[in-house]
Parts: sequence; C-alpha cells; structure tokens
Amino acid sequence: MKIQQMAFLLVGITIFFALVGVIYFSITISHARTSAQSAQNEEAILLARKLAGSPEFAFTSSSDCATCIDMDKIIQISDLSGYEELWNMDHVFVTRISPQYSNEKCTRANYPNCDKIILANRSTNLATKTAFVTLAGWDGIINSYRYELGRIEVSSKQI
Repeated sequence: MKIQQMAFLLVGITIFFALVGVIYFSITISHARTSAQSAQNEEAILLARKLAGSPEFAFTSSSDCATCIDMDKIIQISDLSGYEELWNMDHVFVTRISPQYSNEKCTRANYPNCDKIILANRSTNLATKTAFVTLAGWDGIINSYRYELGRIEVSSKQI
C-alpha cells in the first residue's frame, strides 16, 4: 500500500511540474512574440524616420527646418520610374494630414492640391508603419515656404 501511495505521489508531482513547465514555456514564448513584434514596429518607425532624413527627402532650402520633408522634391521623385528600388521597400507613401485637400494621388498636374504621394506601392496586403513628419514646400502665392503636418508610411517584407 505504501509503495502504491509513493507511486501516486511521484506521478502527481511529475504531472504538477510538467504543467508548471508548460505554463512557463507558453508565457516565455508569448513574451518573445510580443517583443519580436515590438522590435519590428520600432524598426519600421526608425526606417520611416531614416527615409524622412535622407537627402532625397530632406528640405535643404532653409535652415529653419532641418527635419522637414521637401514636398517639391518627392513630387519629382514620384514621377521617376525605377526609383522605388533604391530603398528596397514595398510600400512608401507620404500623406498630408493638415491641411487636407482632395484625397487623391499627387502628380505634377494637381500639386499642391492633393494629399498623397506614392513613392512605392508593390504590395498592399502588408501592415504599414507610420511616422509623423513636417512637410515643407514653396508656396508661390505668398512667395514663402509653407509648413504642414504629414505622415510617412512604410512597409516591407523584410521588416
């Protein structure tokens, strides 16, 4: 009888530690997935900010806004074919948030009365990451630079 009790006790302790191990590993794996997703989000946001600071996007006409994106430059870039492979990105959009105009793609013909500049759009089923930026461009009506709130959206299969 005592041998049977000891056997049941050992089986019970083994099952208990097995359950504790399963719970521990499921929590660890869940935390690892969360931290991996967080790292991917941070990487995408840093990539969006890096793109905003690249010479192709940088506003260099005035020294009062070193972190601004030059809308006039990226309108010119958006019309060039093959330029999207420079960043190896699947999705690069620059969107004007305030003030809003018509919600259509910007071209040379309708600029500055548009909101979205598409620099790369190879795949639309990827999750995009955004970073808020300041957009700058020349306003011919007031003969001065105008500054607006915008957002740069990026996504890539590599992120």
